[in-house]
Amino acid sequence: MTTTSSRTQYGPPRHPGEYFRVDPNGPQAHTDPVAVAVRHLVPFIGLRAVLPVPGNPNRQWVFRYESSLKEGKEKGEGELLVKDPDYFLIEVDPGLNGESRIVRNARPLSEWPSLTGLGQLLTFLPIPNMQGKDGASNYWAFHIKNDQLMYRNIEIKHGGGYTDSIKRDDRPVAGDWASLDGIGLITSFMPMPEWEKTGDVNRLRVFSFDPDWKLMVRTIGIKDSSGHEDSLIAPDTPVTGTTWPALDGVTQLGPIVPVVPKPTDPADLFRFNVLHFKPEGKLNQRTIEIKKGASTFTAFVKVATDWTSQALATLVPWMRDLFKKLSEWSKAVANQTTRFFKNLTSSVG
Repeated sequence: MTTTSSRTQYGPPRHPGEYFRVDPNGPQAHTDPVAVAVRHLVPFIGLRAVLPVPGNPNRQWVFRYESSLKEGKEKGEGELLVKDPDYFLIEVDPGLNGESRIVRNARPLSEWPSLTGLGQLLTFLPIPNMQGKDGASNYWAFHIKNDQLMYRNIEIKHGGGYTDSIKRDDRPVAGDWASLDGIGLITSFMPMPEWEKTGDVNRLRVFSFDPDWKLMVRTIGIKDSSGHEDSLIAPDTPVTGTTWPALDGVTQLGPIVPVVPKPTDPADLFRFNVLHFKPEGKLNQRTIEIKKGASTFTAFVKVATDWTSQALATLVPWMRDLFKKLSEWSKAVANQTTRFFKNLTSSVG
């Protein structure tokens, strides 16, 4: 049996396969169907990253990989097709219940010179003390290329057409980032503004998936210095309902985006929109909050749960059709596999 992608040291499968097949006569058909791998993979082919527009955080670029399933001639055969990535521009009203709207429809990712030659985009991370400096902001773009976790430094000019460029090209994360050693598939970075800076160190939570698709979180620190030295503050721990009540029920985590506060919001309260997928491929958004000085792992309070902003909801309707097709395909494979083992049992008896 072949799958969409084999596991690597960096975590679970992350690439769409060109061809896959479950052989009902194969030894692994009853324990590891390809459909499981595809089902996990789809959210990371779909809505992938959100990047607030520099100098205008109410506007956000949303990056997407749209895919479809082409079934083969035989049951259990199929091809996962992925379109060239694109991006949208949306606008979000400030505050907890801010609605979003699409400002500009899908445009090809090839419009971004800074993302030329990119592999599969995972997420962006604003570079500390490089935001709004000399009329530009710098970011690290993390992606998977040739089965390696890579990152590059990009710059976006403020105002006008927001021209972008590569400041430093791709380098492997391994060896460069002590804080990310051994990490799985990165899904999002979350700043920790509730912590006071000590020694010019910026603390962040990093969410990722381990090889068994368990959602993990670690805490890292990045200095404001020109070298941006990083360190691991707390190693990976599972994200569970007992330690992260605000993320209870979230298994397929997507981007985490800071909420722009209203003038009336308390200064010691920080909110984030958490985008995640339900098992059937439905996109959900919940808003969580944390108070300044609160204890890690217990500070999150569920403010609003499982509502999807209007603009974001229009970006992934194709996923429902894909999941329906995957479900039908998986059922056909399961029936075929069941018949094989029944026949095998009968012949042995």
